[in-house]
Amino acid sequence: MSASARIASVDVFRGIVIGLLVFNGFGLGQFSGSAEAPGWLAAVFDQFEHAAWRGCTLWDMVQPAFMFLVGVSAAIVAGRSPTNGHVRWSRVWRRTAILVLLGIGISSYGSGQLDFKLTNVLAQIGLGYPALACLARYGVRANLIAAIGLLGISWGMILFVPLSEEFTRWLGQSLPSAMSDSEAWLQPWRLQANAFAQFDFWWRQMLPISQASLIDAGGYATLNLLPSLATMLSGAIGWKLAQSLHCHKRRAIWLGMPGLVAIALGLTLDLLEICPIIKRLWSPAFGLVSCGACCLAWSCLMLLADRSSGPGWTRPFVVLGSNSIVMYLLSVVAHRVADSIARRLPLSTFDPVLLAVGQSVVVGLVLYAIAAALYRRKLFVRL
Repeated sequence: MSASARIASVDVFRGIVIGLLVFNGFGLGQFSGSAEAPGWLAAVFDQFEHAAWRGCTLWDMVQPAFMFLVGVSAAIVAGRSPTNGHVRWSRVWRRTAILVLLGIGISSYGSGQLDFKLTNVLAQIGLGYPALACLARYGVRANLIAAIGLLGISWGMILFVPLSEEFTRWLGQSLPSAMSDSEAWLQPWRLQANAFAQFDFWWRQMLPISQASLIDAGGYATLNLLPSLATMLSGAIGWKLAQSLHCHKRRAIWLGMPGLVAIALGLTLDLLEICPIIKRLWSPAFGLVSCGACCLAWSCLMLLADRSSGPGWTRPFVVLGSNSIVMYLLSVVAHRVADSIARRLPLSTFDPVLLAVGQSVVVGLVLYAIAAALYRRKLFVRL
């Protein structure tokens, strides 16, 4: 696989991920858990919202896919580097600073105050990017050892770092109740009452923020960057494996088989009560399942997109993915603005599901038009 040309499957994969964000999952996530929806429809709605705790959904796979593709891009850049594999640290630190600042901006948008949360996808990519840029220079074995090590460190921290008396006292009434004997193995993984949350409690006390904002209400944590860095490294590993082969079918097999193994291993860890699948903490089991899913998705797209003779069906996805960061930022702002406008309109007589789908599609089409205009003018924003 030549590194000098664009890889259609990577562009399409990125476009699919950005498309889900641009169209906001077609607005279906807000009806997750609805008691009025029939069983099959409720199951569809649930796939467009994050799992409340244990387990995972389609929507849980969006951020891992985004980060997996960052790893692919980092490996491609490292392979193309004219500096014989040496890292251009000035560019790396600039990219890190921009991503972290954008992440803080997204967290602060609409809150009325500066919010230094480092849990959203841009901040997490930014925090992990220096290590990724360094490790992407090395081979598959080094990257695999690093990824396994990061997952192991994350597992060990959650399992063996005790909660301090100060943190437990601060949690107070919000401390989750003790679990039954059958769920005792899940005790270290409780949302907002785990070692990752405790780290946020410690470092965010240094900031001028309210006590209620010290840890994330949804259970996301800054130290998710450790297992999520393993996800980015899996993208780099995938690229290195694919680059060594020239047959589309063999590349797909070389990616698909490890993907299946990773999914099976993650599910086994959960079933054997060794490590639960929890996206909000990016548990090692979730990391394995999400990496495996990304490998499988990319292997399928290699068979479909890389063999395509022309733009054809791939063009809309290539257009959306060509300015991925810009479209992500615009989608966050546009959908929040659309929600604010919708709340002020007399729309209560309409079916809420149709309204949500219609609103998401309209906003998504507007954003696609912007992406298409940028693509036609060859305006690509690179950090």
